[in-house]
Amino acid sequence: METLFATEVMHSTETTLPWNVVIYNDAVHTINEVILQVQKATGVSLEAAFEITMTVHTKGRATCYTGTRTECEKVAAVLKEIGLTVEIVRTDG
Repeated sequence: METLFATEVMHSTETTLPWNVVIYNDAVHTINEVILQVQKATGVSLEAAFEITMTVHTKGRATCYTGTRTECEKVAAVLKEIGLTVEIVRTDG
């Protein structure tokens, strides 16, 4: 019974700990395309989407969303609709 409990806790932690969606720069998409897709995927304001996009543009990548694994998978799927390169990574917290 103890093993089952430990497995349940580990599975719960794997899906509920904060995760990040990281978006990567590419030479294919315009800044405007990325801004609009970040807004669509995350629901952030135009200003916030612009800031995220400019970070991607200047630094090569940026975290655009933080949430549960399930939420991040949904956000990543929307970003991938136009072929953006994204990754879901667990936070260190």
